[in-house]
Amino acid sequence: MTSGAKAQTGAKSSSTTSVTMGGDVTGNSATSTVAKINGSPLGTTTGATTGYVLTWNGSSWVPAATGSTTSVTMGGDVTGNSATSTVAKLQGNAISVTAPTTNQVLQWNGTSWIPTTLSSTGVTSFNTRTGAVVPANADYLAVASGGLTGATNATRYVGGTANGAPISGTFAVGDFIVDATSSIWVCVTAGTPGTWATTISNHITLRSATATAKYNEITLFTGSTASQTISAPASPIDSVTWSIINNSSVNVTLGFSSNAMYVLGSNTSVTSYTVTPASAYSFVNYNGGNWYMTSTNDLTNGTGIIPIANGGTGSSTANGALTNLGALPSIETVAGKNFLINGGLDFWQRGTSFTNPSGYTADRWIGSRDSGQNNSTYSQQTSGGITGLPYYMRVQRTSGDTQTGSIYLNQSIETNNSYPMANQNVTLSFWARAGANYSATSNSFTVRVLYGATNNIQMYHYTSGVSNSTTSVTLTTSWQQFTYTVSIPSTSTQVGVEFQAFPTGTAGANDYFDFAGCQLEISNSVTTFSRAGGSIGNELILCQRYFQTNYPIGSSPGSTGGGMWTMIENAETNRVLMPSQFPVQMRIGPTMTAYSPQTGTINKFYNRSTATDITVNTFTALSVGFQFNVVTPSQGSGNQILVNYTANAEL
Repeated sequence: MTSGAKAQTGAKSSSTTSVTMGGDVTGNSATSTVAKINGSPLGTTTGATTGYVLTWNGSSWVPAATGSTTSVTMGGDVTGNSATSTVAKLQGNAISVTAPTTNQVLQWNGTSWIPTTLSSTGVTSFNTRTGAVVPANADYLAVASGGLTGATNATRYVGGTANGAPISGTFAVGDFIVDATSSIWVCVTAGTPGTWATTISNHITLRSATATAKYNEITLFTGSTASQTISAPASPIDSVTWSIINNSSVNVTLGFSSNAMYVLGSNTSVTSYTVTPASAYSFVNYNGGNWYMTSTNDLTNGTGIIPIANGGTGSSTANGALTNLGALPSIETVAGKNFLINGGLDFWQRGTSFTNPSGYTADRWIGSRDSGQNNSTYSQQTSGGITGLPYYMRVQRTSGDTQTGSIYLNQSIETNNSYPMANQNVTLSFWARAGANYSATSNSFTVRVLYGATNNIQMYHYTSGVSNSTTSVTLTTSWQQFTYTVSIPSTSTQVGVEFQAFPTGTAGANDYFDFAGCQLEISNSVTTFSRAGGSIGNELILCQRYFQTNYPIGSSPGSTGGGMWTMIENAETNRVLMPSQFPVQMRIGPTMTAYSPQTGTINKFYNRSTATDITVNTFTALSVGFQFNVVTPSQGSGNQILVNYTANAEL
């Protein structure tokens, strides 16, 4: 049987094409050989055994045992190969091959370093000495001339003495010793033993005129002219001291500038201080800031409380010698210490506000302005004052005022009260601050203590026969206490104080100064404020010695309604006689002024029965009382006659 299909007699075969290799590999792709690694030849691998690694021999990679190192030839200061190298030089300088012995050192002989044994003969020269030099006195403490910046002489510590300078031996300028009393002596002239000075002599300085003390100076003032000022050492540092002895017959002023000084027992600082004849003071500076008084022989200048033992009682004498010393007051509100009456501005018998005054405002205080200029107000303030001082005075320039006349505030002290201040140092103290628009240049405020051989006058710095000591302070908008110490001449019979403001430009809404707590006392420094009378009640009595009224305190004369008055029941038809005794005897027979209680009209009585004012014809006034008289027109018998009055016995 025959089929039509054909049988397949063959199958498709698989074949691979061989290529030639290049680079690190040689041969063809079927039989390739790695001949290089990263282009570096691979040497013969013959001899390689287990653990070998390929190692670079400088020209090719060859098999080597693990950890084997190829030796290299060394150069420079080191010779031989890296396995057996030798240091033959130091920084190019040859080292001798001679073997060293114990304790030898390498020493340079000019051509090479050689082992050398050091000489044991010591230093050959020292401090200008030659040969075998052995240690001598002061070798280790000497400072050669020029050894310190600015030094001009050698300085040597040359030992000590029991007391005083050496009395034997040869010394050079600058040599110094410390004796057993802790004094340092310095040779100032070379010789055997030379001339010596103790360093304390350089600190004691004789002064007779205005000057500035040095650090740690003991000033011995011997001047004969008053008004000299010795200023504290400039730019003080911590623990710098200063002492002064006034060995003269005049006062000398100490100046402390911006580094204020605190007096013994006081927490108030001062910038100037008066040292009386035969007085001595010592001060120390703290950290370049304030000075502190540490001692004095003048007990009149101490402040605070003197401790008392055993509960005794007594007092101290004015010259500081303590007699029957006992318990002293713990506060200083002592009657008579403050010579300024109403220094606390407590009493305003004439009223509490005065516009354009030219006379008394608060009791005993006069307000005025240069050339009769106006636009100023003096008023009592009752809030925002100093703790312990409830009242103060505000002196204000009227807003918009363009007048620039000076504004004054004065108090003149009665002659009888001024006598104790003659030939004494007095300290004026007060509190003040400025309004936000206070216009005086640099916020300045002038302060004067007035004195002269005058008798119960109103004192101003320009008054004939009146002299003054003047200073200027700078006000801020915060309360500050200011102090000023002056010497009152022995010839003075009257003393006063004056304050002056110099306004400029156009006044703003707050162009004013506030004033409080004013005190004038016999002292070299400020003490706690005290009213002249010691208490409110006694202060009023002192004020009424100069001025009194039957108006309520603070009511202006001539005011009406709510006031008190003096009244009589008239006993005669053709005359009114109204006698009255003052509650406080006045300084002199006063100037009397009558006011109608009903209408406030000056020089009038008020007839309550007829409801009419009547004219005062005459009056008689003594220091103890007064008497008004009305002769015409006649008043009916039995009519009630009323009057308000002021009595003025001011200076």
